[in-house]
Amino acid sequence: MHVVILANQSAGLGDAGALLAELCAGFRQILGNSRVDSVVLNGHPAIREHAARAMAAATGPIALIAAGGGGTLRAVVEAVCAHHPLGLPEPPGQLRIAALRLGSGNVLAKRLGVPAAPAAAARHLAECLRSNRWVAVPVLCCSSFAGPSELRRYGVTLAGFGQFGRIPGSLDRAHRRWPRARRLAARTLGAERLTTLEYAVAFGARVGASVVVPQTCERVEVTHDRGVESFRFLSGAAMSFAIPGLPVRPVPGTRGISCFLMPRFGPTRRYTITPRSPLQLRLLEPASREFFIDEDPEEWSGTLSLTWAGELAFVTAEET
Repeated sequence: MHVVILANQSAGLGDAGALLAELCAGFRQILGNSRVDSVVLNGHPAIREHAARAMAAATGPIALIAAGGGGTLRAVVEAVCAHHPLGLPEPPGQLRIAALRLGSGNVLAKRLGVPAAPAAAARHLAECLRSNRWVAVPVLCCSSFAGPSELRRYGVTLAGFGQFGRIPGSLDRAHRRWPRARRLAARTLGAERLTTLEYAVAFGARVGASVVVPQTCERVEVTHDRGVESFRFLSGAAMSFAIPGLPVRPVPGTRGISCFLMPRFGPTRRYTITPRSPLQLRLLEPASREFFIDEDPEEWSGTLSLTWAGELAFVTAEET
């Protein structure tokens, strides 16, 4: 097994690089003669590029370890998807993916039972690799075609739309404007706890604004295998597992990615995205909107297609 640790220095508190020797030692202690390589990079594009090179050079079993947050993990996932342009092979295959909790969200890593302490997490993941414990995690593809431009993004944790979908973009702009205040708050409260608080406050403010100004809620046409409908909606989310703090959750035992759209008035709509049942959201008003996938803000216009891209084998010791 070749273990590649991809540390994102810009994630979380910015201490991934300082922890790298400790992380490598944890993997080597458990895996013995396995090859363990590591690299410190800055930003998601660099993580994606290095992960792609590691995939291209692999000649046997390989484990990609994302040492960062949800965006770092998504960069690794996108590199893997780009390596398989005709579709992901059925897991497990020779690839394993894992995530360390060094970012602000770390939702999937927490879900899969990864400890918060980096050294303990490295040993935990190494034990799981040695005993071949893994779980298949669905991959969501969000694609939009508007004129000559094309948007295609992949994620494994959570996509957000409407008022909820615009929170990461708003927070990112605020963090860039007041970086010192954000770093101080993260070190005081902890990055994960601060992120939860930020999302709650931002969502409450946006919902309140939408009550006063209905036009802040986009109007969409939704196409699924059960028909077409249009409405102005407040928020939406797509996920394959329950996420603490969200008022909606997939039905246990359902194979697929659940998408929930909450109209401004009326009951919540629930759709299931499977290999044969995609979901399309066509913007009727306004012309474009922000959404997010695995914590990263994106912008779409025209029609956004949500499709099942396959499954990846994630390291875990937990039942999901």
